[in-house]
Parts: sequence; structure tokens; C-alpha cells
Amino acid sequence: MSEVNTLFSLPTSQDDAGEADTGKTSPFLTFEIGARRYAIPMSAVRELVEVQPVTKVHDMPEHILGIINLRGHVVPVIDASLRLGLGRCRRDDRTCVIILDIDGQEAGVMVERIGKVYDVVESDIEMHEGPGKSEECAGMGSTDSVVTVFLHERWLVGG
Repeated sequence: MSEVNTLFSLPTSQDDAGEADTGKTSPFLTFEIGARRYAIPMSAVRELVEVQPVTKVHDMPEHILGIINLRGHVVPVIDASLRLGLGRCRRDDRTCVIILDIDGQEAGVMVERIGKVYDVVESDIEMHEGPGKSEECAGMGSTDSVVTVFLHERWLVGG
């Protein structure tokens, strides 16, 4: 049985139960690039795979590394770090590709390391409005006391 971690501290005692947010919760997968933590909805995650050889495709944006053959399916692979404007993804033994399924289309997103799955009370994700608002950021929150950027998965793969 896998354990799902809770993103925000929810009351555990009977006395505090009345103060708990009863909003809708959704699971989010966290990943790291450098010292930054990001999260995407688990509803878009199909699987996690090890980094495999990527076939370069000409005339593609720099953040699209190329394609992989995933059990007979051609899947484009995006460097999440480049997509976020942070430079090339550092590769080591913890580097992983998150296979996303968005409206039946698969895409791989290379990240430096996978974190945990957190159940998030959606109302606890703080939406950023006004100057500096970006199309990639769905909001901000905290996981294990670390600031986490919640990303729009469609933006991450270029949609």
C-alpha cells in the first residue's frame, strides 16, 4: 500500500476538526529542478520512466529534446528545466521522465528528480493575480514547508 502525504497540515485532534478545510482535495506529483519544487496534477500523470536515448528531431524548439520509443509509441520529450527558462536539466541517476496523458496525447517531461505525491486541498493553492502573473503557474503552496509552484500541465508540454 502506498502512502499519500498531506500537503498542508490538517488538524489531527478531535478539537481542531471543526477548523479543517472541507474543500476538494486532489493528488499532485512533486518534482525538483535545482533547488526549486514544482507540482503537477496526478490526473495527468500516466507513468514514470527512466531516461532513455532520445532521438533528436530537427527544427524543434530547444526545450523539446526529441522523441523516445515507449513500448512502440513515439513520445516527445520536453526538458522541464529549459521549458521553465532555467537552463538544461542536469542529468544523473535520479533524473526521470514523467509521461503525461493530456486529452489522449502522450508527452514526456524530463525532470531532475521526482518528489512525492501530496493530497492538496485545492483552495489552499494560492492563485497569483496581477503583475508578474505567468501562464505556466497555476498557483503557489507549500509541501513539507517548501514553497511549491503548481504548474499547468498543458503549458509544460507546450499546449
